[in-house]
Amino acid sequence: MKLGMNMLLWSTDVTGPEYLPVFEMLGDAGYDGIEVPIFGAADLGALRRLGEHLDGLGLVPLGVTACAQDDSPISTDPAWSSPVAASRRSRHASSCART
Repeated sequence: MKLGMNMLLWSTDVTGPEYLPVFEMLGDAGYDGIEVPIFGAADLGALRRLGEHLDGLGLVPLGVTACAQDDSPISTDPAWSSPVAASRRSRHASSCART
């Protein structure tokens, strides 16, 4: 089993340099990964740089987000569960995962 720390305990945006010592401390404490908050207005370049930094520390970067009721991945609304909507969600998730 691997152990990750959800950075929402600190902030919704942990891409700033003030969090670098926190990541190092978590790595030293034995965590395997960092759950990085990703929301709609996320700076993809900053997330990419953070992912590279975490990789350098030997920490697995994982994305974490929250969904509102109107964009729930388990919605029973036919407009949300249609194949087109599912494809759109899949592309968005893949894009976030690559950052």
